Amino acid sequence: MRTMTAAEITALHAARTAKGGGYAPSLAECLDAAREGRLYDIDTQSAGYDGLEIGDDADDVLASWADACGCGSIRGWSAERVELSEEPAHEPRVALHNDPSSPTCVSEMTDAEVALCHRNAVLMDDEIREQINGRTDDDREWLALYAAAHEAVHGAPWCLP
Repeated sequence: MRTMTAAEITALHAARTAKGGGYAPSLAECLDAAREGRLYDIDTQSAGYDGLEIGDDADDVLASWADACGCGSIRGWSAERVELSEEPAHEPRVALHNDPSSPTCVSEMTDAEVALCHRNAVLMDDEIREQINGRTDDDREWLALYAAAHEAVHGAPWCLP
């Protein structure tokens, strides 16, 4: 079992879905499953079918994954349960005024700064934005999800010009 932050799961999801659809459920589903202890990271050794799957048991997940991949043998494959960590490595941050050297925690941003970020949503990474849309109706919570995902995927806080 591996415990990961939301940002780490987002980065893992991006790596697993880099080959296209079918290698993982949506990011929102993966985060919910990790929160429930039902997310599995599947390692197929060198078979090229690594992915994320939701289930209740590692053996069942591997069998289901092998069927979906059309593989008769799962020798050497593993399914490691992934749980969502309670505490992120740091709070989600946004680099206001396009200054990545001094990012501001979303929780410390004013309502006006949060609103400004939402007005500039067209400058956000479309793939990340689409993955988290609908997760929450609260603007600050949504921005925190986006900021954590952006930093996990790109290695730096999102910069607002």
